[in-house]
Amino acid sequence: MVPTRQGRPTGWEVVTVRVRLLFWVVGIALGLIGTAAIARAQGSSTLVTIAMTEYKFEPTTVRLRAGSTVVLRLVNRGILAHELQIGRRVVKSPKGTPDHYEQDFFQGMRVELLSAQGIEELVAGKAQLAGPLAQKFLKKEAREEVFEIALKPKGQAVLRFSVPAARVGAWEMGCFEQEGTHYLAGMKGALTVGR
Repeated sequence: MVPTRQGRPTGWEVVTVRVRLLFWVVGIALGLIGTAAIARAQGSSTLVTIAMTEYKFEPTTVRLRAGSTVVLRLVNRGILAHELQIGRRVVKSPKGTPDHYEQDFFQGMRVELLSAQGIEELVAGKAQLAGPLAQKFLKKEAREEVFEIALKPKGQAVLRFSVPAARVGAWEMGCFEQEGTHYLAGMKGALTVGR
């Protein structure tokens, strides 16, 4: 504003300031409404990103709520292939190395593969894989296995699933690549489901 000779703004200057203020208030209101609409569109989904590197998961601890829908973004930031299994009680291979979990977190659950780039292996175990991408990458296995997804270096995948109340408690995330050497090197983390 440019003051007049008497030090007070002119009528046009006052109108200009009020119009700018009105646009500013309307812009903030529209931004809040847009944010609320996005939150409603996502529903009660929880977005979780897990990065895999040599030889760890980031974050090392993930907390979920029973009844929630989870959108899990898995990213391999390492130079080696890495996998994600979630379960309880490690089963050893005939060679005595860690191989997989006895109890699979995803058993009986519907898991939808929303996007994928650089999948090395996708095993359903006893999970119900959904979506056209899942069938493209699914590895058919004769033996009983747990759900696992392995990504090549720089690979990414997005999964969606709902957490049943029966999953409340402590679980472990693990990578059993290279005959369990990744797991033995410390590539594991905690996943906790609360009520």
